[in-house]
Amino acid sequence: MMMTEMEKQLTKIIEDLSHQNSEQSDIIKNLQEQIKQLQESVNYLTKKMYSPSSEKSRPGQGSLFDEDSSFFKKQRLTEEQTDEEVNKPGRKRSSRPKGEQARLTKDLRVEKIYHEDDQCKCDRCQGQMKKLGEKFIRKEAVVIPPQVYIEEHIAITYDCDCHDPYLESKNIVTASVPKTPLSGSLASPSALAWTIHNKFELSLPLYRQAGEWAFYGLEISDRTLGNWVNLSLHDWGTPIYDLLHHYLLKKSVLHADETVYQILRRSDGKPPTSESRMWLVRSTHGDDKPIVYYRSTLTRAQPEAELLLAGFKGYLHTDGYQVYKNLDHTDQVGCWAHVRRKFHDVGFTTGRAAQGVAHCDLMFEVERKLKGLEPNARREQRKSLLKPLMEKFFDWLDGIGDCSGKLKTAITYAKNQKEALLRVLDDGKLQLSNNLAEQKIRPIAIGRKNYLFSTSEKGAMANAIAYTLIETAKINGGIPYEYLKYLFTHLPNTDFRRNPELLEDFLPWSDNIQAHCTKRNAMTSTA
Repeated sequence: MMMTEMEKQLTKIIEDLSHQNSEQSDIIKNLQEQIKQLQESVNYLTKKMYSPSSEKSRPGQGSLFDEDSSFFKKQRLTEEQTDEEVNKPGRKRSSRPKGEQARLTKDLRVEKIYHEDDQCKCDRCQGQMKKLGEKFIRKEAVVIPPQVYIEEHIAITYDCDCHDPYLESKNIVTASVPKTPLSGSLASPSALAWTIHNKFELSLPLYRQAGEWAFYGLEISDRTLGNWVNLSLHDWGTPIYDLLHHYLLKKSVLHADETVYQILRRSDGKPPTSESRMWLVRSTHGDDKPIVYYRSTLTRAQPEAELLLAGFKGYLHTDGYQVYKNLDHTDQVGCWAHVRRKFHDVGFTTGRAAQGVAHCDLMFEVERKLKGLEPNARREQRKSLLKPLMEKFFDWLDGIGDCSGKLKTAITYAKNQKEALLRVLDDGKLQLSNNLAEQKIRPIAIGRKNYLFSTSEKGAMANAIAYTLIETAKINGGIPYEYLKYLFTHLPNTDFRRNPELLEDFLPWSDNIQAHCTKRNAMTSTA
């Protein structure tokens, strides 16, 4: 039977309404998904702003190589409590301070202050009393503020009374004077080292330092201090910086990371608001000659990573950034801390996100128990203990159906990184996370919050040199200020350009530097 015109119109209206209904359902579904994602973002940002920054989810969860924090858990008496407790009847007063006070002061020079009473008389016979012995009372930490004074270097001249009839002038000789790091400048090695220490270790901007210098009697501008920093680091820091890079690339296991940085005057013509990068590459835990190396670049493009790691062959710990994956002769090692963090950032304390965190927590718990083992033994234990946990984790990921938002991001990241994440099982020297790199990128993040940016590319490179020298000195047990002062004192008077092998004695792990710039030896060093 042929449809009437009215029936055709009704059919078309029904089809149109059905189509519109389907479209509306899709729109509603998309809007619901957007609302869910926005709610996740709100929860995440609220947690970031108001919750503790720690990612710990259970007692004992922490970095594999954190220093012992038990000191902070011990009961420590205040001054008022000490007086009250010590003066309790029947309580025996300790003759010497023990425990933490002794540990904290073990590397400090000690000066003994004796309190005597020449007129001490006996309250019985009124006779003069004689010295019996000594009684320890207390220890005090004494601070001597910086002192600024001027050294005038004057060379003595000498002549001789001998007379040569063929020469009209006397034989005059001038005593030799050590070269200064910056010719024609007031900057001494100690002034340069102190300025660099304050800017890069204490994150104290140069304009604040200029005010401090003025307080101690030396009127100097922050621009002059900036010139001091840049010139001294480029002239005398670069040779050590380049040699550290040379030795870094010879290692078999490295950690890499990079962070945003700002350079105002750029050679590529981009505006000052464009993001530059500060790269970090460092040796792994347990290396006998550890190195922490920084480099400033205008971009985070592939050629920069290739130049940074040119010639390196071995394992490279990263966060999964694509440019590292394309490097030749490197085996990427994934970061389980990043996997855990992505599940943690979902923000739910139950459900799949919590299960993902729990899987990672269990792996880190096992890894902490293997901390003290030799690499070969650790590798075997990982295969028997960690490998089943990792396989279980990825089987769990494969069993998860459709999901969205931050949970989908976490799952996708882990699946994409599977090969790199499992590579930690190949060698006992490898680490379960890239936290070693993240720890050393933190000084850059703290510094840029204070001095904000570098004016020029040369200044940014000087910053990279400074951080490299400071952090490498620290990780080798040295005092950065003493190390920098030693470099600025002796490198200008060393012919290392014609004899580059002489630079070996200036590397942070060398016997020479260890003898002069470590905590125990710097006190007595005259360098």
